[in-house]
Amino acid sequence: MHVLIIPSWYQTKKDKISGIFFKEQAEAIAKKLEKVGMLIIREIPLYKIHEIISEKVFLFKTEEFNFNNVNCISIQYITIPKVKFVKKILNHIFSKMAFKR
Repeated sequence: MHVLIIPSWYQTKKDKISGIFFKEQAEAIAKKLEKVGMLIIREIPLYKIHEIISEKVFLFKTEEFNFNNVNCISIQYITIPKVKFVKKILNHIFSKMAFKR
């Protein structure tokens, strides 16, 4: 059985505590099952320019990593606040990109 976890939030380099519940749950599940994956989708609003620069996200950034037998794909992308239509399109595009892997 393969379990895919899609957390509503996850830790960042600056905030190591945020979303720790999801990480701990994934590690606990990975002890019992062979395949555990996590798809982390994180929006960065355009007004958080300091975070965009420090994370080196210039439109979107994907990263793959593994911790304690949990395979992770992290997608970070810039959003324009208050433009729901653009946000829906970006969510659609990036989710398709993630599932192609």
